[in-house]
Amino acid sequence: MKVAVTAGGTGPEMYVDSRFSRCNCFVIVDPETGEQELLPNPRLACHQRAGRHVAQELADRGVTCVITGRIGPHARGALEAAGIEIYCTEAGRTVFDALFLYRAERLSALAPAATTD
Repeated sequence: MKVAVTAGGTGPEMYVDSRFSRCNCFVIVDPETGEQELLPNPRLACHQRAGRHVAQELADRGVTCVITGRIGPHARGALEAAGIEIYCTEAGRTVFDALFLYRAERLSALAPAATTD
């Protein structure tokens, strides 16, 4: 299990970036081992389908949960299709604080988007 948090920078007091597809980087954490990885957003300069590509990159890295400020419908659909849970938090929170709230089960997962058939 790995958690990816959108981050606006790379310093020790990184803040959660409110943009999933356009964040500077992702902090990927294994809550069980504490192992961390800083992943620069591979699609930051991408003009189309960035959210879908980023979702696939995270899924390929074994991410099972994402914490971000907000997420668009295409990225949300791609994450849900990959079985990745989505949690949103308000702007101004540090990555550390967001992870603490997640571990304390004080963040609520987004309900799956309604599908139309």
